Amino acid sequence: MLNKFSKFIFGALIGITILMTPTFTNAQSECERLKSMLGGQATLLPDYCNESQVYNRITYWLYYIIGLAAVVSLIYGGYLYMTSRSNEAQLKKAKSLITWTIVGVILALLAAIIVGAVVNLIVDNTPV
Repeated sequence: MLNKFSKFIFGALIGITILMTPTFTNAQSECERLKSMLGGQATLLPDYCNESQVYNRITYWLYYIIGLAAVVSLIYGGYLYMTSRSNEAQLKKAKSLITWTIVGVILALLAAIIVGAVVNLIVDNTPV
């Protein structure tokens, strides 16, 4: 059952990625069109034409996908735990799934904090 579940999550992530790709590529081509119309005056461009805004949008969606996958995984692990009764193999599987989901969320949060700190130090030259 976990194999089908992991295939579903993987398929959903690929689908969301495919659906989001045209949005970002259209935004960049739209920015180029606006730059040519304005004669290169970057101050009049909308926010999404800034590289940092595009980066922020991408990371926001990645955090959203990670959070959604974690919630679905925790719900599934809780379901397995509640329905395990005296089945020790299913109980072990549920505990493992819940544990590794929490570990994954903690690692994702630590990675986001570290990347944010490094970007602030290098790009903005400001300490956290």
